[in-house]
Amino acid sequence: MSKIHEIWFYNAVTNIFIAFIGLPLVFLIYYVVKLVVASLSSPLRDLQGPPGGRLLTGHILKMTGGQSYETLVRWQEQYGHVFSMKAVLGVSHNSTML
Repeated sequence: MSKIHEIWFYNAVTNIFIAFIGLPLVFLIYYVVKLVVASLSSPLRDLQGPPGGRLLTGHILKMTGGQSYETLVRWQEQYGHVFSMKAVLGVSHNSTML
């Protein structure tokens, strides 16, 4: 293979890597950082809510199984009409129930 073909092949592989792996990875990292920073800097993060919640799943596991409404009503009685619960990656999700 000649030098010109080697350089062309190297540039082509690099461009494909950047297009299909590098750019989506950059956007994913940006999105996750944006969510975490927004959650940590929000004044609403101090709302009361149920304790715990796993880092990856938050309180979502408590909302499955057909008893999500009962769980929300119990949390409303305990924390008021506006409360905060953890979503995926520990991001706070505010809920309002009237």
